[in-house]
Amino acid sequence: EYTFSGGVIPIGRGIEPSDAFGRVRHNEITFVDEVRDGITETVARAHARVEFDPALGAYVVFNESSSNPTFVVRNGRSLRINPRDPRGVRHESGDHLHVGRAVLKMSIRPAFSGREST
Repeated sequence: EYTFSGGVIPIGRGIEPSDAFGRVRHNEITFVDEVRDGITETVARAHARVEFDPALGAYVVFNESSSNPTFVVRNGRSLRINPRDPRGVRHESGDHLHVGRAVLKMSIRPAFSGREST
């Protein structure tokens, strides 16, 4: 279980994979690179990202992998996210995010304001 508050949440295989140009990426949600279980190896090193969009007031899921699929399942309906599509798909609480064959259940909880209501 992970808890995040805003910003960008990179998802991929390995904690800090590098690309062909030597650029390093830090994955916040990480799949272990050495595991071979038929699922983990279908997650790309830089597979997807979830990003808070202040204009929408919502999280948006983006596919950063062209080799393995990324899609959201919402209420039994599959929403494919095209690779490098700048629009992404708006995330709703309870969505299942599929990265390759791995499945993440994602929920949004309201932020704690630190104030008590009376």
